[in-house]
Amino acid sequence: MQSKSPPVRIERPEHMTSQGPNKRPRFIGYLLALTLTLVSLWMQPPQAMAVLIDSGDGTGNVTAPANDPGFGHIADIKGLAGVYLQNGWVLTAYHVGSGDIELNGVTYPSVPGSFQRVPSSQGDTPDLALIKLVGDSGLPPMSLATQAPPTNAELTLIGNGRSRGTALTWSGLGGWNYAYPFVKRWGTNRIDTPSITLSDTESFTLAFDAPNDPTYTTHEAIATVGDSGGGVFHETSTGWVLAGTMFATSKLQNQPASTALYTNVTYAADIATYRADILSVISVPDCANGLDDDLDGQIDAGGDPGCDNAADASEQSSALKCDNGIDDDTDGLIDYPNDPYCTSSTTASEAPPVPLLNGFSALFVSLSLAATGFRKALG
Repeated sequence: MQSKSPPVRIERPEHMTSQGPNKRPRFIGYLLALTLTLVSLWMQPPQAMAVLIDSGDGTGNVTAPANDPGFGHIADIKGLAGVYLQNGWVLTAYHVGSGDIELNGVTYPSVPGSFQRVPSSQGDTPDLALIKLVGDSGLPPMSLATQAPPTNAELTLIGNGRSRGTALTWSGLGGWNYAYPFVKRWGTNRIDTPSITLSDTESFTLAFDAPNDPTYTTHEAIATVGDSGGGVFHETSTGWVLAGTMFATSKLQNQPASTALYTNVTYAADIATYRADILSVISVPDCANGLDDDLDGQIDAGGDPGCDNAADASEQSSALKCDNGIDDDTDGLIDYPNDPYCTSSTTASEAPPVPLLNGFSALFVSLSLAATGFRKALG
């Protein structure tokens, strides 16, 4: 069962009510669902999830777009989301918590003690966290935004939230009910407010626009429950960057549960604000980060034989058969302490030792060979 945080209500003055589908309500008037971990979701079997999109029949965009910002970097953490950055580190929302990390069909355990809130130099406590996976994902590093996207910039959202169901109209606004099943999906939206603070997190917002809105995008999307930790990507002049991490959505007062209405808003933590803080963690070499990255019970330079020095990027060494991350003897067991023939990280081989013949056995074999040769000679 997922842990759940209660929603935070931000009451709005009566004079700030919605004006209809083409008038965007102010954020003060929204009921904020901060965790995106839907209360009803705990009764459902855990599955991968996706952002809700307005385009087509709502079932598309389940594979990477032609201009891919990083579809394969989106991870599943306990049915929620994260974004693979580099060196084994995954960025997610702090309220997602720690757990195994699934990337592209492969599940990795997390490094014990690696889950941590991003250490903000802003003096706040953002809803952002880092967690490290054990092993090599094979993914390239993800670039982090150096500045927040400007107002009206088009972004791509990729997450693990609920899908689109049937259409509905409520209080003069159109929208969609949430639905099952779940798949990883991408969508698009535009920056509505480039800077806003929510739950001690420097953020930007993306409003879910109706098709007749001038800022509507081809695959207009909104985060749903389960998208916490999902990525928001911006294409810059130098390529795609991770601009935000989804962590909250807004609802109108008394809005029906499990619905997405036009004018609802997705909140994303502004990665540019916390870029230096994130890099201060993920740039530390494995042999100097205080973690047992390879789960061998040995930590960092001076403690793990796989570390050449504190600048070594891996606690494993190709020169050590029992600490190289490879199943050298193909028995399905890898390295110390998992392979029983590795009595330490520096054991010479993962294979069982070749038994030595004792003196009696050696003499018996020698005599047998001699007798065989004698018989052949007699012919």
